[in-house]
Amino acid sequence: MKTNVVPIGILTLPLGRNVGGVLQAYALNKVLSDMGFRVETIDNQSEYHDYSPLIRLYNLFATFKQRRFIKRYIKQSRKQIRNSTDFDNLPNTYHTLIVGSDQVWRLDYTQKYFKYYFLNFNSTTHVRKIAYAASTGIGKEEWLSNIHKSDISNIDNYLRECLKDFDAISVREKAGADICNWLGCNSIYQTVDPTMLVDKKEYAAIFKIPQTNSHSHLVTYILDSDPDKQKIITHHASLNNLKIKSINSKQRFKDLISLRDFNVSHYQFPDIEKWLSDMYNADFIITDSFHGAVFAIIFNKDFIVISNSSRGKARFDSLLETFGLANRIITDFKDYQSRHWEHIDYSQVNHIISIEKQKALEFLRNALHTT
Repeated sequence: MKTNVVPIGILTLPLGRNVGGVLQAYALNKVLSDMGFRVETIDNQSEYHDYSPLIRLYNLFATFKQRRFIKRYIKQSRKQIRNSTDFDNLPNTYHTLIVGSDQVWRLDYTQKYFKYYFLNFNSTTHVRKIAYAASTGIGKEEWLSNIHKSDISNIDNYLRECLKDFDAISVREKAGADICNWLGCNSIYQTVDPTMLVDKKEYAAIFKIPQTNSHSHLVTYILDSDPDKQKIITHHASLNNLKIKSINSKQRFKDLISLRDFNVSHYQFPDIEKWLSDMYNADFIITDSFHGAVFAIIFNKDFIVISNSSRGKARFDSLLETFGLANRIITDFKDYQSRHWEHIDYSQVNHIISIEKQKALEFLRNALHTT
């Protein structure tokens, strides 16, 4: 029996264009549901609604595979969020709102809607406010650089007031905790990405991931390809006699217009179930994706992370330091060559995962007043 009648609403960035974004939304939704709550992820279409009709049509095509996953596995709200008015009505629908995870507190991502991700609404209706593993994605200095200098003091004061209104706050990275402390909020917990609250066996069972008999596969998941990253991949595959299996993020549409690639499926965001299967059955993983690194850890794989500053280096540093894996991140081919890539001993890593999972679940129970 569910512990509440009115559902808890989870607010995260618009879904459908990012494997990690969808999986973190799935995981938090699942964990709270398993805890006995009636919960739904708010169908946030605010970003897409701002596009022109032609771009919206292309977006429907590009996100098709991930929208299919969302419909199948994530309990979403019936009502879509399309604009500020819809955001402001959220307190009239939910008695508790949870914002997180992903980079919901990265201002250059949320832009004109940033205040809503700090759960600040033009409404007098009281709503319980919780942040779970909210991420700023980047360090304090870079985070501040995204605010126009003349506006820093105003936004500083505004966000201080927003944070004061939260009932419980956890952030995903140390950088996020530093920013919250700078904003005068000291009651901050650091919790892992919600995908890490679901273990390897659960993923395999839920998504019916087949265990393949094939071996010697180097699986790559690269979001921002360049010649240096390709050089690392090719060299590592050759050195270790591994076959390269690439999971494509999504080709740019201009490659189709310029007749470079006619495979239409390459212009869609990846099929998440297939992505999970490929990662699960990899012998080695090379990625520049945060959630690529997360699932390499969950699935206990040997891996290399190529630093991806544009997508938030602080996220990678915090993740790998938490699990004693800081030596798995590199910046370029020269850095790669200077390392010895030994097998990871996952006994200690899995022990840390277990501890962090319990800390996270305890935070959620306390924040939601359950036992």
